[in-house]
Amino acid sequence: MSGLHDLHAGDLIATGTPAGCAARAPGKAVMFIMRHFMSDATHWRLFVGKGARNPAYLQPGDRIRASIRTDDGAIDLGEQTTAIVAP
Repeated sequence: MSGLHDLHAGDLIATGTPAGCAARAPGKAVMFIMRHFMSDATHWRLFVGKGARNPAYLQPGDRIRASIRTDDGAIDLGEQTTAIVAP
């Protein structure tokens, strides 16, 4: 990435959604019904409500530990820990 674009402290690199993430789009039949018989507001309210009940999503009290380092230890940019709190 840095070979194509200058990176600076604080830059965010978005890599997309990893496999196995909790959010999933409904099937084709459900999408058809939502598109033709529900408002966008209702569609999103239902989607967010379903996600709030999904145990695969992060919950208050969970912690995320992320690090960037090479397997051989030649590069080690450290570790960041983030605590999930209730909104």
